[in-house]
Amino acid sequence: MTKIKKHCRGQAKLKDLRAVCDEQIQRIEAYKAGGEGGDDASPFFEPLRLACKSLHAPCMEEALDCIQKLIAYGYLRGTARGPASREDDEDEATPKETRTPSTMDSIIETICGCDDFDDDNVQLQVIKALLTAVTSQTCEVHEGGLLVAVRSCYNIHLVTRNAVNKTTAKATLTQMLSIVFQRMEAADAGAPSVPDTTYAEGDSVHVPDYGLGTVVSCDGTNCVISLQAWEQDGESAQLHCSTSSLRPPVRGPEQKT
Repeated sequence: MTKIKKHCRGQAKLKDLRAVCDEQIQRIEAYKAGGEGGDDASPFFEPLRLACKSLHAPCMEEALDCIQKLIAYGYLRGTARGPASREDDEDEATPKETRTPSTMDSIIETICGCDDFDDDNVQLQVIKALLTAVTSQTCEVHEGGLLVAVRSCYNIHLVTRNAVNKTTAKATLTQMLSIVFQRMEAADAGAPSVPDTTYAEGDSVHVPDYGLGTVVSCDGTNCVISLQAWEQDGESAQLHCSTSSLRPPVRGPEQKT
């Protein structure tokens, strides 16, 4: 919130966003002072939504990065009732067109609303946030939300002029569809989803359709992979991959015990 507020300085059109950030910062401080905690960040989502709609690249980038991290660490789950919830799916008395969108649908809509913004960093953050949301074990993206996420990755792949973003969007789309089919097959077989594997910096992994790569960083759910065979101007292209889509790590001699 503080970083987003800082980017609003000198921007008259962002005064409303700055005011909302001030309000939410005060709420967070009040929660801390009162000893109130919790692991649900949904009540604080509004400034992130407004930042994504601001059309101001620094604010959008910060907001998307924050959303991605909140989802990755399980603080933004989007568990409110809506068309993506099992309760509404089973409620045949409520027509689908009259159901209130779930929190996760709103989150996905907010992220995808930035996919046509002509900024390489914003587009990359959109890809990262969508991959995290779709592959997360703590939130569920179904129906319309999943379709919009897939369409956004495809759209970025088509319109971006950045070679790394184009490659990342393609790999992300492949991984999203792969994990969706894995979960579908696991559900049909009555088996639990395959748990994520832990990767360490420097691990050699195999990325489907792209070959060998090296783990640059990993948060337990998603990894940044440097591709050895996809160099751009002397620099290796980097992909943001879900851990479930990678082969088990092959550790170097210096990592063996």
